Amino acid sequence: MTSFRIASLLPPVLGLGLLFAAGAAEASSGALKGTLRFVNKNGGFCPTGENCLGAAYPQTSYNKLTGIPEVRIQLIRASDGFLLGSGNTNSAGQYTITWSTQDATTSDVTAYLKVRYVHYQNRFLFHQLSTTTHKEWEGKTANFTLDHGTTTGAPQLNWGNWDWGTVTTDRIANLYWAAYMMWAKLKLSPRMVSYFINVDILAFEKLKGSVPVTDSTCQGTSCARPWMKNIDPPTRPNWAEKKLTIVLDGVAATPYKPQSRMMHEMGHIADFVSGPQAGLLRQVGYCYDEASNCGWHTWSAEYRPTALSEGMATFLAVSAFHNGDATAAYVCDANGNSTKPYERHCYPNTGHPSSESIEDRAPGMCLAPEGRRALNAMRFFWDIYDTHADGTDATDLDFISILDSQAVWPCPSYPACYAAGELHDQFTSVQTTLHSWVAGAGTQKDEGNAWRFRNNMLNNYTGNPDVQGVYNQNCMGAN
Repeated sequence: MTSFRIASLLPPVLGLGLLFAAGAAEASSGALKGTLRFVNKNGGFCPTGENCLGAAYPQTSYNKLTGIPEVRIQLIRASDGFLLGSGNTNSAGQYTITWSTQDATTSDVTAYLKVRYVHYQNRFLFHQLSTTTHKEWEGKTANFTLDHGTTTGAPQLNWGNWDWGTVTTDRIANLYWAAYMMWAKLKLSPRMVSYFINVDILAFEKLKGSVPVTDSTCQGTSCARPWMKNIDPPTRPNWAEKKLTIVLDGVAATPYKPQSRMMHEMGHIADFVSGPQAGLLRQVGYCYDEASNCGWHTWSAEYRPTALSEGMATFLAVSAFHNGDATAAYVCDANGNSTKPYERHCYPNTGHPSSESIEDRAPGMCLAPEGRRALNAMRFFWDIYDTHADGTDATDLDFISILDSQAVWPCPSYPACYAAGELHDQFTSVQTTLHSWVAGAGTQKDEGNAWRFRNNMLNNYTGNPDVQGVYNQNCMGAN
């Protein structure tokens, strides 16, 4: 159960709430107003002393009480579990809930507040798999007294404010905040508003041991499995529902590495629903030379579509914390120093040894295998998006163009095509379970690459922008 303590009272604020319809005229009823907060221990902040222009998450927001944003909440009667009222917080964690007992009583009511870790628009939902049955992650307060006769004009305040967590952490609240920050960026895209919904996030799971596993690539790590929404049993693993799916591993530091875990996997989902040339359709595996070069990190050599897909996912994650005018944006695999698990950032000038700038590539010749590295794909997308002109980078497109341009990317001649996030069967030789599909040998595995992305923007997207300059600058053509 989530721990909590009562916070000091805050001044009256305007929250968001859904009215619970009143029943009998004599029913106990009222209104509760307050704020839900947690101790933010997420890494990826811009450290004090760095150039934080354009950074959306400065260090001053780290290790601070932060509102739990846009989350569903309920008021529950303690005696019998009756739902008295429900609503949601706003972006600052503030809420107002009206409640009613729906019976012929006119007394105060003992109740508790329950937080359901579900975005109020159902953009993403957090579940756990203690068994093979999904159960929502939730938090509960202690019991308190609801005052009968309060109104939205004069709401009850004294039990309305709660702080989740302790001076250490609250894992699920931190993870939820990271997901919200990613969605706050993705929602700038009209396509994401239409198709990024009901993303099922299985938090702190390792899909092995007592949990039935048919997708071995997701064991012991974090992964995105968007095609689950298109697969019926018995092909669909019994740990999954028919939804866009993310599995986040149970490693202790996972909830505090937002860029490389929560946001990166959400980036894969966003890539998938962006259009016909689906991001994970481009995933042809992590064994580029079919022998010794298996697995991936930001510098590993991959087939071009795999590098593009991983680069897209991490670019989106970095962009959640950095606007286009950011002068310094970094990516690092672990989001910080593992010896200080709650002091994470990705800025090298203040002591992080393994971070990589996605703004600058060292000058010099483009050598193999730079065009196959996810890091250079991140830089390719970043230079399309950012406002700074460096080298041959004169491109400055809206964030949404990176995602929305893929909606007009023509379907390839293999293996299948996605539109509006749905699997199509026009290629009858292809199985509907894409995770069991293996690309053919030869150049086919290098299709769906950055050059095709460039041609699609030039030939099919609004305004016909040409991003060849940043393609060349980031060595995307180097073999």
